[in-house]
Amino acid sequence: MTASSFPAPVSDTMPSSHDFAFMLPVHGEMAERIRAHDWSSSPAGAPSGWPAALKTTLSMMLGARFPMFLAWGDSHAYFYNDAFIDILADRHPSALGRRLADIAPEAWETVSSLIGRALAGQEVYHEDMPFKLRRKGYDEQAWFTVSYSPVLDDAGAAIGVLGVCVETTGRLHAEQARLEEIGRLREVFEQAPVPIAVLMGPEHRYEISNAMNQVFLQHRAVLGLPAAKALPEATEQGLIALLDQVYQSGEPYLGWEVPVTVGTASGTPALHYVNFIYQPIRDSLGRVIGIFSTGSDITSAVLATRALEASEQRFRTMIDAVPQMIWCASPDGANTYFNKQWYAFTGMPAGNLDGWMAVHPDDRACNAVQWRASVATGIPYEVKNRLRHHSGEYRWTLVRALPVRDAAGEVTEWMGTNTDIDEQERAVEALQQASARKDEFLAMLAHELRNPLAPISAAAELLALRAAQDAGVRQAAGIIARQVDHIVHLVDDLLDASRVTRGLIQLERSMLDMREVAAGALEQVRPLLERHRHHLAADLPASAVHVLGDGNRLVQVLANLLNNAAKYTPEGGHVSLAMKAGGETVEVCVADDGAGMTPDQLRQAFELFYQGERTLDRAQGGLGIGLALAKSLAQQHGGSIAASSDGPGKGSRFVLTLPRAAAGAPSGLSGVPLAAAGAQRASSRRVLVVDDNVDAALSLGLLLESMGHVVVTAHDAAAALARHREASFDAYLLDLGLPGVDGFALARLLRADPASASSLFVALTGYGQEQDKLASKAAGFDCHLVKPVGAAQLHEVLASCGAGIDAQGARIDSSSQPAP
Repeated sequence: MTASSFPAPVSDTMPSSHDFAFMLPVHGEMAERIRAHDWSSSPAGAPSGWPAALKTTLSMMLGARFPMFLAWGDSHAYFYNDAFIDILADRHPSALGRRLADIAPEAWETVSSLIGRALAGQEVYHEDMPFKLRRKGYDEQAWFTVSYSPVLDDAGAAIGVLGVCVETTGRLHAEQARLEEIGRLREVFEQAPVPIAVLMGPEHRYEISNAMNQVFLQHRAVLGLPAAKALPEATEQGLIALLDQVYQSGEPYLGWEVPVTVGTASGTPALHYVNFIYQPIRDSLGRVIGIFSTGSDITSAVLATRALEASEQRFRTMIDAVPQMIWCASPDGANTYFNKQWYAFTGMPAGNLDGWMAVHPDDRACNAVQWRASVATGIPYEVKNRLRHHSGEYRWTLVRALPVRDAAGEVTEWMGTNTDIDEQERAVEALQQASARKDEFLAMLAHELRNPLAPISAAAELLALRAAQDAGVRQAAGIIARQVDHIVHLVDDLLDASRVTRGLIQLERSMLDMREVAAGALEQVRPLLERHRHHLAADLPASAVHVLGDGNRLVQVLANLLNNAAKYTPEGGHVSLAMKAGGETVEVCVADDGAGMTPDQLRQAFELFYQGERTLDRAQGGLGIGLALAKSLAQQHGGSIAASSDGPGKGSRFVLTLPRAAAGAPSGLSGVPLAAAGAQRASSRRVLVVDDNVDAALSLGLLLESMGHVVVTAHDAAAALARHREASFDAYLLDLGLPGVDGFALARLLRADPASASSLFVALTGYGQEQDKLASKAAGFDCHLVKPVGAAQLHEVLASCGAGIDAQGARIDSSSQPAP
């Protein structure tokens, strides 16, 4: 409420704001009413004439939170604060400024006596003093704790009285109700079959002690006495401290199997075990005023339980002494016990019996099925599972359990153990992974080396069969040069990988512009990008970005990242290189929209010899060295490489980060000794050679033509099928790793055509392990040749064909020809 809410004074003379400057820091309803009041008819007089003592007392009273009033001068002009409004009730706000005698005539006699004593210089204080008040339209009895103090003027004379009033009516009513309730409870408690006592006040005086409690206390006279005096031994046993705790905190206390010593008539103390509760008793205001106590004597049950526990403890001590995780389960399979080793291993809270929570989520279901089967049938239980260690990791354990049976053969309990076998399991897994990776690497290495060796071998043999000076020789020489170059790169990568693992790479550092490094890498990779028709986007800064490093090695790093992007991005996809220069670092991001990576692949992307999932066509190629080498070289330059991907099919990003610096002839080929194999000519055959390696197909075709055969080449399944539809062939030499439709599927399609059902099908591949040969046989191939293939071997295979053509091009039946 504000001053504007009050009726305007009727006086023509309004107090000025200066008159109430002493009240400036004070706010509230009564402060506003005092400012707005018409003081012209009040015995207090105009505010401009109020003495300093009145102003000071008013300022203090209005700021107080306790109910306070001020009776000023001989007429006892009445002032009061906001907290006093509820006490005045219907007399507010008309009481402000009036004579006290006119405000409450019914209480004037009592109040005037107190005021008189205060004006005489006495301190007046009374607790629970009765007053008759008119509230809510009728008179009622109320009680207050009051304090009246004189207010002195500048001369030291008492000129007013300051009263502080705190109503205690509710408390007194509650006390009366409590006494009545205790009377009713005493009658109920007296008939209860368990010990009950009610102790009141901070001294815990016995107000009620029923018959059963008196029996427990050996019929001592305790009513009206503090607990400490009635039961001296209770102090020594800590019971009085517990009562104090409950009384002060307001929180109940529950005691289980508490040993209590009680004196007897003979003087010999008796030990009892009791369950009891101390429950705080509160008044209507929520304050603790006493404690309700009840309990039961369980001495016999405790002694029997203690004997059983002592026996079990000996058993558990033996179990805990065993360096093994041991557990027990009830006949229905629920865990009932784990030893200390279990809790120490798992880190689970002692006493927690939910053992399945420690088992790896992937192992729970299958383990639970086997466990339920054992519980149902009584057969021993044995599994391996991963158990959560207290460190947070999961470790392999061997779990075994046997049933415990009674004399009738019924299962009464299961006893089980967990043995930590994590080191053994991990060692086995590591060996398996190492073996698998070794096998994969060897197979892949053989394939990668055999593919380029095949055209080299064919071209070399062709050179031996032809004259030195003709176009064919030059073409074969070009083939040899390209494939030798490919082998050199593979060997270089292998050598670099070896140097990385042994820390032998030496950097030749100089000041470099990273833009030129990026340009060099792009130039190296451009043929590969163009061959796959990739869309390349390069975003380089306009000004020089300097780093201190080995130029050749940094070109190699970026080229490896770009090569990786090109290999795993489908034809027509997008590859980008973006460079960003910061104050202290340079970032080069190589991104693509290709195959993407799983979280597992991201974690292993930079491991030596690691590759993503292999496809039969080995379209991505490589030895799994490039990224590992790139990361090692980046680290040697004080930088790093980070890989990220949104998942399979969503592309990958590799970010090279380097510290930014302040600006500042072909070798000849050695001769190859060649055999004169193939000089003998077999009957001419029509042969279809299908290989996605253009050089391999061309060199093999030239070699076969030099042997007198009619050769057609194709580089994918679609082209091969088109050639076949034009005319069938005596022999089909198919590379297995074709893009799209592989050699296996192509062989099945061609075999299904009656025109080529009896033709010779030869698998040409860089994979030569036993499982590879079995796979080609299952696909319908007559022969499995591992690259590179020599002329003699080709001669022998093609000689087994069922038909050929003569010198005039007519087909002949080879059944009449002698076996080669």
